[in-house]
Amino acid sequence: MMRNGTRAVSLDLDNTLVDHSGAVGFAFRTVVDTLAERVDTYAVERRFRAAGARFKAEADRAGLPWWDVREQWAEALDGLNPSEAELDSIAARFTEVMDRSVRPFPDARPALLRLGGLGLPVVVLTNGDGRRQRAKLVRTGLLPLVDAVVASGDLGVHKPHARCFAAAAAAVNVASAELLHAGDDAVHDVRGARAAGVRAVHIRRDHPPSPDSVSDLLALTARLQEGRLRTTPAGQ
Repeated sequence: MMRNGTRAVSLDLDNTLVDHSGAVGFAFRTVVDTLAERVDTYAVERRFRAAGARFKAEADRAGLPWWDVREQWAEALDGLNPSEAELDSIAARFTEVMDRSVRPFPDARPALLRLGGLGLPVVVLTNGDGRRQRAKLVRTGLLPLVDAVVASGDLGVHKPHARCFAAAAAAVNVASAELLHAGDDAVHDVRGARAAGVRAVHIRRDHPPSPDSVSDLLALTARLQEGRLRTTPAGQ
């Protein structure tokens, strides 16, 4: 057990261990390039981003982890009037490219190895379909470095629901109070964890570190090892 009472660590997957946003951007460019002769690609990108931000906010309010990417594309392609079949094809192609192009962040593998060296079991706690999320871990070579995977699609509830965090703790045989959760999403990861009685750390890549957040996973492991990790208190 670490000095702050941590006996295990749970980590979010998308935009914490793997670069989901980068994969989304690559998939978007791959698809929109096939439409370049028919649309203003810059306008499509603006609408795609705006629709995604709105759908994300609506999903957060509803306690849902994702939204229909087909509807996001329908808004982005406003004015093109694609057929239903073309929209289906675009959404399917986007999802396929996104899933196969996901890459681990450079700090993911060394951080997981360091956590293992500290004797801390690691469970990946992720919103999404279990098959797809485990395939990302296999594709990126991270699956052998974690002890368990808990996917919301297998539970029937999604972060920030308390059952997700309870399932993560159970997967590595610790009490919720002994689990430390880290992730990039303030709603799904930080608020969800602390409401479930789990201490939380916000991973904020491309932001300067603060007492309650770190800029990457190696900074998280360093603070854990040095016993100077400040977490968002559980239940607050």
